[in-house]
Amino acid sequence: MLKYIWVRRIIAVLLPVGLLCGIIILYLFGSRIPCITYQLTGLYCPGCGMGRAAEDLLHLQIGAAFSHNLPGVLCLPFVVYYCLYAYLRYFWNKNIPIFHVGKAGTIVTLAVVIVFTVCRNIPAEPFLFLAP
Repeated sequence: MLKYIWVRRIIAVLLPVGLLCGIIILYLFGSRIPCITYQLTGLYCPGCGMGRAAEDLLHLQIGAAFSHNLPGVLCLPFVVYYCLYAYLRYFWNKNIPIFHVGKAGTIVTLAVVIVFTVCRNIPAEPFLFLAP
């Protein structure tokens, strides 16, 4: 059991270091990973534009980040908080308060993602601003 705890602690230290290296690379070189969904189908997925939005956020260009993926940028603080919660709970046995959305919240979130995905792929004037 002691060996397992040390492996867990080593991963707990290396994970933020790897994340920091990824952030530095994104800041310096930008997002070069293409969207596979868009390449295969020609349709924008719900995450299309998040690489560019993350790069814009690192450069403090909030408006440009919103133009690439508005819902993704708005949800980003919640995703970061949940990842922090999972990291602290799994690796360090620390608990921070977490908000559970429940079944209804999950269904609403899924419906919003589906509607957003459909709307951003409509090539008509009111929906063109949703494309990345």
